[in-house]
Amino acid sequence: MPREKGKECNHVRFIELKDKRAHQHKVECKYCKHVFVAGASHIMEHFLHINLACGVAKCTADEAVLQPVLDEMRASMLRKRQQQEQQQRSASSTEVQQQMRAELEQLYLCTQRQPEPLDHIARMQAGVAIQQPALG
Repeated sequence: MPREKGKECNHVRFIELKDKRAHQHKVECKYCKHVFVAGASHIMEHFLHINLACGVAKCTADEAVLQPVLDEMRASMLRKRQQQEQQQRSASSTEVQQQMRAELEQLYLCTQRQPEPLDHIARMQAGVAIQQPALG
């Protein structure tokens, strides 16, 4: 099943597929006509220009034209970040639950009474007095 394209793909024109495995395409910005090789993160970087070390040129289109695009991409990034944080919280709570279960099992095994040995039962049947361990 092919990957679903993100909303950032609505703002570029796909020219050719460069690397199928890395999902890298040669694209052209619909607003400034800049041509570059990019995946989803580089397309967003072209518009938002957050990571300067990325090496993607900033879109030079008019700010009034870009404002709705920028708002959409920022909202998309915020939603994605919130989903990732929620997944991390969920994963860490699952790990804590698994650790607590393991500790409870260990505690249960440590406090569980050991079965009486057969010779102990045989002595009881023979009427031999058996000392009980002191509790407390």
